[in-house]
Amino acid sequence: MFASFPTSTGWAERDTLRSMWKFGMDDPVGTRSRQTATVIFLIFAGVLIGANLPLAIDIFRFSSSDEALRRVPLIALVVTLAGLWYQAHRAAFNLEIDLVLKFTQRWDAPELKAIRSAAAHALLRDPRQADGAIDDVVDFFEDVGFLLKRGAISHHTAWQFFWVPVSTYHQATVPYRLENESEDAEVWAQFEHLYSAIEAQERALRKRHKITTALECSKERLMELLINESQLLGEVPRFRISKRKT
Repeated sequence: MFASFPTSTGWAERDTLRSMWKFGMDDPVGTRSRQTATVIFLIFAGVLIGANLPLAIDIFRFSSSDEALRRVPLIALVVTLAGLWYQAHRAAFNLEIDLVLKFTQRWDAPELKAIRSAAAHALLRDPRQADGAIDDVVDFFEDVGFLLKRGAISHHTAWQFFWVPVSTYHQATVPYRLENESEDAEVWAQFEHLYSAIEAQERALRKRHKITTALECSKERLMELLINESQLLGEVPRFRISKRKT
């Protein structure tokens, strides 16, 4: 998780949510799709096994029934499919975690900390002025949003690791994005998709646990978050890496 992102800014309830909702254990949005796929597979496997159960019993009793022996490949196929499904599920999960950890390492890397610091300074100075560092931070979340849209990471994983920084910068850059929006509809589209997806996750979890605090932070808390971000390096960085979209 983003260890360097400030948490002593009045958003303590979000840390409480993370202690309540263990990773992968409470995912009202993403879990439904996985449960549906699992149920469909189990029904399919159950029908095959049920249809061949008498023959399977004959086999296990060392029956010499020719019909029973002919069904052995079918039963083996069911077992093989179950094993392949489990392996694919675990491989996808491992890939998802690997991607997320790489992004968290990138977020906390010195280079991106310098960019985050510069972006926070720019937002505090003038939230409408075009700035390459702000673009770079948004581009980072664009990459995360792309992976989410392609299904490489789940809604719950995106919420677990990215909700606080995404919601902070999404709220802080509203004037910036309105002032500097491009005619290209795809500019910042993945960032919006990422925020919408994990906002839905946040709302669902808050509703489930009857938490009624405001989803967005106050203007004062937002400023405090940006001040903390601007002080990541202790000073304003003298360089800036820009890949601004046009």
